[in-house]
Amino acid sequence: MDLWLKHGAVGAESYEAEARSIAELMCTPTSRNLVRVFLLQTRLKSLGGKPELEFRHVHVVGAGVMGGDIAAWAALRGMTVTLQDRSLELIAPALARAQALFGKRLQDPQAVAAASARLNADVAGNGVAAADVVIEAIVEKADAKRALYADIEPKLKPGALLATNTSSIQIEALAEQLNQPGRLVGIHFFNPVAQMQLVEIVQGTGTDADMLRRRSGSPASSTSSTALQKRSGFV
Repeated sequence: MDLWLKHGAVGAESYEAEARSIAELMCTPTSRNLVRVFLLQTRLKSLGGKPELEFRHVHVVGAGVMGGDIAAWAALRGMTVTLQDRSLELIAPALARAQALFGKRLQDPQAVAAASARLNADVAGNGVAAADVVIEAIVEKADAKRALYADIEPKLKPGALLATNTSSIQIEALAEQLNQPGRLVGIHFFNPVAQMQLVEIVQGTGTDADMLRRRSGSPASSTSSTALQKRSGFV
């Protein structure tokens, strides 16, 4: 800004001043740290590996700020998404936020339309049966979550992953009434989802290591949510 105010963009003097200004900016601590952050992100992505199976259909239960934004992000990344809540009125604000996100990130009208078509309201929860992963993002009450799982679990297809976005309830406590507790993991997104790229994968003591490895693309360890030891990656 100082450069522009002093020199504008006219004449040889302005170009020489610009070259000196850019050289100074590239050597500042801020510039060096931004380069370091980029290199660390690239390194983390490479450590994650490539999953053996890919999520193609994501079903999200809970159209609040977190659930709605998780659904929108998944649709933005090319997945088919069904978003469930108690009524269309509760889902509508999430769809509106998604439309704004698509417009900002994609800009091209055809790409925006395609992303919008991948995200659908699903009050009845019909998408559960076809989903590769079901992400629960409802109220932070263990009883409510367990009641939801009791309804969802019989509808899950073989190999489907059941995930919770909880940040405060232990995975073991949520899995205790499941017929297949090994399929439950924590997928903890940060708010706002579209800006905070880090996501934590939390496994309980009973989480199926093979399922976790197939989905995450890296070896699963025996860490538990009790110890709050998590493996992270970028989305």
